[in-house]
Amino acid sequence: MLSLDTDLVADPVGDDPLKGIEQRDQLQNVLRNLPLEQRQVVLLRYFAELSLIETATVLGRSQGTIKSQIHRALEHLKDLIEDDNGK
Repeated sequence: MLSLDTDLVADPVGDDPLKGIEQRDQLQNVLRNLPLEQRQVVLLRYFAELSLIETATVLGRSQGTIKSQIHRALEHLKDLIEDDNGK
């Protein structure tokens, strides 16, 4: 089971390598369900580790737009994860 607050920054393997694989698969599934623009900002900002300015430049959008999209994307991800976990 994945939670947005802790599992994305915690050691995904820990004592159980299968748990890490399950979490990775669940994250990939919920990311696929994000609208394209939200998925782009999440991937660039958190996985490619680009700064806010770099993300805005790559996508050709203002920093304010990127901030808004990140906020909406994280809220959407939280909802998708909760749905996927059966809450």
